[in-house]
Amino acid sequence: MRLRVTGPPLGAAVLLCAAAGAAGCGRSRDLDRAIDGGVRRAVTSPAHAPTAVRWTDVRRAAPGNDSTVLLPVGMCFAGADLLVADAGSQRVYRFTPEGRLAAGFGRNGEGPGEYRRISSVQCSPDGRTVLVADPGLARVTFLAPDGSYRGAVQGPPMPQGIPYYGSFALANDGSWFHSWLGSKVGPFLADAEWRAVRAVEARSPTGTPLRRFGVPFPFSGTVFRRVFNHTDLAWRADTLWVLYQAPATIVAYDRAGNAVDTLRLPVYHRGRDPVLEVGRGRLPGGYRKSRAHYYPNVGGLSAFGDAHLLTIRFRAYREVTQYSPSGSSLEFWADSYVDVIGRDGRVACSIPFPGKGRAVAGNGRAIAVLTEDLKSGDVTVLLARAPRCGGEAPGRLAAGGPA
Repeated sequence: MRLRVTGPPLGAAVLLCAAAGAAGCGRSRDLDRAIDGGVRRAVTSPAHAPTAVRWTDVRRAAPGNDSTVLLPVGMCFAGADLLVADAGSQRVYRFTPEGRLAAGFGRNGEGPGEYRRISSVQCSPDGRTVLVADPGLARVTFLAPDGSYRGAVQGPPMPQGIPYYGSFALANDGSWFHSWLGSKVGPFLADAEWRAVRAVEARSPTGTPLRRFGVPFPFSGTVFRRVFNHTDLAWRADTLWVLYQAPATIVAYDRAGNAVDTLRLPVYHRGRDPVLEVGRGRLPGGYRKSRAHYYPNVGGLSAFGDAHLLTIRFRAYREVTQYSPSGSSLEFWADSYVDVIGRDGRVACSIPFPGKGRAVAGNGRAIAVLTEDLKSGDVTVLLARAPRCGGEAPGRLAAGGPA
């Protein structure tokens, strides 16, 4: 593990280096453990040639779209329409399958249907209910697909008061799931605290806690066991699918919180040893920005029709020197793909898209990705019709798939 220090003195840096569990800050044993996946998994080459699709940037799909979507942070499909949560305007926008703006709802404020800091939006599988998460108000709001206000409940707890939420999923009956490990910002817990952590909390439609489940993967580093267990959630029928990012593993849980299936995805690179950064900047609430940089194989998860899941895959990391008025910096860029994953864990097809993928959504007929332009840093939403993998439309290849 390497260490980049941008604020505190070296003494603090050394302590953090030791806390990360890497002897001498050398090769990261935790990263080796993540790649291994507990099954002696090795780095391999993709088995499928890329499947090209025609992506539409929703900002350019129709006149006026570019002035509505300012800072997209989440998306989901409500039937055929795509809903996009925008933190720049504190609104949720609905787009047609062609990318035309159909409606927008919400505004900045604290009243019903108003938001202070939208972080995500989730749609129930039947498309009849929409969940909007707002850590700025510590609130979860429920809407109809047309934006009609249905109510709000207190949001999940934020460990150590850090005002960020993680990943969400929403069931047809209104119950919902949250994983604070889904946030890239969060507390780094001591051993005794970490032993009590569970990946997911289930809540009733009224916000009542029901159960906590899912044991995070065991990593020795205080910081990296938190960062490597970054999660994304997807719900289909009576199964919650949880992607653990660094181990590139998807675990399926039933309503009772029992693990019923495990999909270990192929890994295409080891990446580089993680870098721990201690920064000068502070988060809301006075917390110092401390984070770990590493280069994952996978990030983002969505159910896709009746038989498949979608994940974002990263390949071919390369060094790129970025120049700015303040100087130059060395960054690592990757090629981004959407992989269509079958119930058996196999990749049905792999779809390239530009930029760095942040999130993915699908409905069996269409795919959307939230992506960041690698040069400008601008974030936008790309939309495409689902391709055919091996002559069949993904999402309809088999009956009874993710349940």
